[in-house]
Amino acid sequence: MRPEFLRAMQDLCHAYDALFVLDEVQTGVGITGTAWAYQQLGLEPDIVAFAKKVQLGGVMAGRRVNEVPDNVFAVSGRINSTWGGGLTDMVRSRRLLEIIERDGLIDRAAKTGDWLLGELRSLGERHSAVASNVRGRGLMCALDFPDATIRDTAVRHLREEHVVVLPCGGRSIRFRPALDITERELRFGLDAFDRVLASLHSLASS
Repeated sequence: MRPEFLRAMQDLCHAYDALFVLDEVQTGVGITGTAWAYQQLGLEPDIVAFAKKVQLGGVMAGRRVNEVPDNVFAVSGRINSTWGGGLTDMVRSRRLLEIIERDGLIDRAAKTGDWLLGELRSLGERHSAVASNVRGRGLMCALDFPDATIRDTAVRHLREEHVVVLPCGGRSIRFRPALDITERELRFGLDAFDRVLASLHSLASS
């Protein structure tokens, strides 16, 4: 969603006395190059849902939540989660956050992500017949193919090259690697991607 639409939605929530809630399950905890993607968009959410990179499901909330009587943070048993709540999960999650901070993985994701996006754009320029609309924030990147058939063929061929990517939407591939992935590891994937895209040119023109 475009940032201006998100800001307009935030304004509507405030105008009509509703809480502005953001889902950062995919984008949270550093993958976009900042701790939270909303920090890059000029947003001030009242509630943020998160998971994935901390291996549990959680929510964090601002002060506006306290304006709601008997809200889920004040009344026990009002909120539940598939993945959250256990002491073991919380200890593991805290340790992950400590490692992320110790190793500077969020800043690293921003720098490595800039490099990755540049490399993907170069691939898109070289293989414009099959790859387009390269975009991303931090390490979370994506590109489009002419149609789902060509996209699915690319996914299959990449697996044969020992590279696993995620199809998304009607005709896209997305990248959401680990925060500590190295440029060397990404280069292995990008070289395979280059070969696969080259092999798809004839399919795209048929």
